[in-house]
Amino acid sequence: MRHRYWVSWFSTSAEPLEEVPFPVWNTGSSDAWNIFCAVIDAEDVVDLWDKVKLFFPDRKARFCDLKPTDWMPIGDQFSLYGDTA
Repeated sequence: MRHRYWVSWFSTSAEPLEEVPFPVWNTGSSDAWNIFCAVIDAEDVVDLWDKVKLFFPDRKARFCDLKPTDWMPIGDQFSLYGDTA
């Protein structure tokens, strides 16, 4: 069963976000770390962080919140993504 998660992590990666296959937003930076937030559909938390690690290998988790399967954050940052299921 797929679940939707609202997650955030730190990474030094400068991965082009248009190449990442899930809705992600660089919210800013702290020291040498970029701060990312994303909406990711995954089987479980392990699957979720495995997906993030593919594009952000040095990721350090900030938070991971389970959301309803049709949830999307409010705001323009993710408005182009629509449904990610």
